[in-house]
Amino acid sequence: MALEKQKLTGYELMNWIGERMHKKPSAGSMYPLLKELTEKKFIQFEENGRKKIYSLTNTGKRKITMLLKEKEKMINQKKEFLSWMSDIHKEKDCIELEKLEDFIERNLDVFVKFKNASVNAMIKNNSKNTERKIRDILSNATKEIKNIK
Repeated sequence: MALEKQKLTGYELMNWIGERMHKKPSAGSMYPLLKELTEKKFIQFEENGRKKIYSLTNTGKRKITMLLKEKEKMINQKKEFLSWMSDIHKEKDCIELEKLEDFIERNLDVFVKFKNASVNAMIKNNSKNTERKIRDILSNATKEIKNIK
């Protein structure tokens, strides 16, 4: 992570992200995000003339540690799922399983966003109705996927 090792300006952070993601975020998206992260006490800044030099707070370091553990847990769950799938399909569907693994790997961010959105919905309104709505969304998505030609 960029701010774990050094202090950076917003511009330097945009370049750091751009190098890793192959798309540099715009200032219009970066600076509001930096403001939000500062308000949440994940980062802090020092002013150096007109520049703000950002660094991680202890709260931010703990959050990153938690997120990395969660990512590792999800990767392990993916491996367990793929192992289970492999046991079911054995060698005849090995190529299909590799395609599934590649698909999950390429779209892991979508699975993480889904999980986070589901958890947030349950935190905001922990009820059977919320759980039912999430299951309905998954059921409908499954039907749509089955209908892809």
